[in-house]
Amino acid sequence: MAWCTQEDLTLYVLQAYLSVAEEKSPGITNRAVDAVHGEINEALLAGGYAASGASATLCRIAAALSAWRTVAAVTTLVTSEADTDNEWLPLLHERNRAESDLAAIREGRLDPFPKAQSS
Repeated sequence: MAWCTQEDLTLYVLQAYLSVAEEKSPGITNRAVDAVHGEINEALLAGGYAASGASATLCRIAAALSAWRTVAAVTTLVTSEADTDNEWLPLLHERNRAESDLAAIREGRLDPFPKAQSS
């Protein structure tokens, strides 16, 4: 089971950018999604979690990291915070949040499969 689809990446990056990335490096999106999928599975194991069903948290993490890696593979513009007009800043912030959350899962501090609270 993949934690996100290529369509999920469009929550963070316009499809046009993903298409250009694919033109410049065919298969880059699939490679990014696959790599992130593996990293998430490793984090789950390290944190003591079993991959049990869907998780909005893991989908968000996977999509943000995959979108970042896809675009970062073909341009260096995404890595600069020097300009406040940089259109990649929201993606950079989402990538940082996703990395932080993945580390918290790995350390067992963030449950990626939270139980619904009963009232």
